[in-house]
Amino acid sequence: MKSINMMKSMDCIDKKKLGKLVLILFFFGMLIAVVGAFMPKSASEIRQGKIDKQFFFDGSHRTLKFAVRKKLVVPDSFEHVVTNHQTSGDIIIVKMDYTLLNPFGVRVKHRALGAFTIDGEIKNIKYGWE
Repeated sequence: MKSINMMKSMDCIDKKKLGKLVLILFFFGMLIAVVGAFMPKSASEIRQGKIDKQFFFDGSHRTLKFAVRKKLVVPDSFEHVVTNHQTSGDIIIVKMDYTLLNPFGVRVKHRALGAFTIDGEIKNIKYGWE
């Protein structure tokens, strides 16, 4: 009987120690995450961050999508299909496929091509070619 009571009390102590250890490890992990967020980034990480900020979650380029929709007669008919990009030095070349409704109500596929700086400034945009 004594040995069972002793084991129960040891389990209780071990659980308390384990709980404290988990709590300490959690706070230590959070500290590392917070400090890591403020660590200086490399030039390539900064550059990639500037590129990533130019795209929506669906992969479309923010500025190119806005510019295309602005040119449309019926902007609500715009539907993004796919966007691809590549970088060449400090220029990002973006190709976006999209569909829209023509005056007869038929959905038509179009493509826009844009050149942007790493900071997101427009260099050139070509609309509606396939």
